[in-house]
Amino acid sequence: MPDRMSTRHCLRTGMRTFLRRPLPLLLAWFVTTGISVGLFVVIPQDLSSALQMGTALGWIALVWAQLDLLRFLGADVAAPGPAKPLLARWGSLGIAVAVLPTVFRVLTFALWYAVPLTGGIMYMLVTFGVADMYVSGRLDLLTSAILFGFGAFMLTCGFGFAPVCSSLDRIGPLEALRRSWRIAGGHRIKILAIATATMSIPVAVAISAYYISILQTAQATFQGLPAVLWTISLAGLALFFGPWLTAAMTVLFIPLKGEENVYVKRRLARRESMNLS
Repeated sequence: MPDRMSTRHCLRTGMRTFLRRPLPLLLAWFVTTGISVGLFVVIPQDLSSALQMGTALGWIALVWAQLDLLRFLGADVAAPGPAKPLLARWGSLGIAVAVLPTVFRVLTFALWYAVPLTGGIMYMLVTFGVADMYVSGRLDLLTSAILFGFGAFMLTCGFGFAPVCSSLDRIGPLEALRRSWRIAGGHRIKILAIATATMSIPVAVAISAYYISILQTAQATFQGLPAVLWTISLAGLALFFGPWLTAAMTVLFIPLKGEENVYVKRRLARRESMNLS
């Protein structure tokens, strides 16, 4: 595998690109986190829906930041072919953006309720006296989130490049999803490694805030600490870790999109030869 596609190279080059071109990335992530926080204020009883809608709306800003980075890096990776009208392109972008958080949420909840494996493991721990019921319930939640979240991520990361493909190639949503799936094929572990390296700290801080907030002694001992930790997590996400993730994924996208363009050119040439014959 070429060094230009290694995880370490993507992370290093993404960091350098972020430091050289910080403003679009910072603006995009401020918009994304701001929309999510604003929706959570409007519908505080449903955090997952707020995050889903916030991600869908904020992803348009992230696509704009990715396109800006591609121009900054001088990467001309648009695929050949006819472009759709402007209104259809915006509709395609909106559909491609909405697919990502929706599919992730559906898969996460489906796996959560369909495979109660972690609940059985934690019940065994309680039965053998290794943990009490309260602690095992919290560990059950954490283990389920890690296992099922990983499964949902691996299934949906193939669609992660669909919005930028839709905007860059000016194609419809279904074709954008197909191209994204082909681009990510064989590289999902690399995508997971990049996401883990860039997002592990803010996610760990957010999870810590959640578990502190549900402790029985939270009101007496940790009053106000969860809110502080959530604020730190969001600030770190918007100011550093989120922009770094977008820059690193854009660096990975460039060579993978070049390989996909070769496939698209061959398919177009084959179609033209069939029409001529």
